[in-house]
Amino acid sequence: MKDCINKISFPVLDISINNWNDENISEIIFYDIYFRNKSYDLFESLRLNHKVIDSNGSVFKIVELRKSKPSFINFFWKSKSEMIFQSLDETISLNNLKNFMINKINNLEVNEYKFKWAENVKNAQNFYQLIRAV
Repeated sequence: MKDCINKISFPVLDISINNWNDENISEIIFYDIYFRNKSYDLFESLRLNHKVIDSNGSVFKIVELRKSKPSFINFFWKSKSEMIFQSLDETISLNNLKNFMINKINNLEVNEYKFKWAENVKNAQNFYQLIRAV
């Protein structure tokens, strides 16, 4: 298995979460390789084996959690480990990802952000804008 840290472009969108809701909406987009929690069980339930789309439209799978090297700074900051991604050598089109996101957004409860988010998704010109449409 080859690490893909240098190939993946952040932010990424987790496409393995089936039902988007107010409780998990903060878990669908992440901005770096770090998982900031000590609980491996939580990593297993939130990230392990999930597929993500990166900011170039490439598909990756989260395959491992690697502890960060101990340092003076990490001693004072919240524990974080690095997620390891495996390229699936697949891509998704911008329009397909837009449609995927619109379908998920349409299932959310109505609130002040829902319609703005859907509008931002529709207007996105590239994957980076699309994922950052929140």
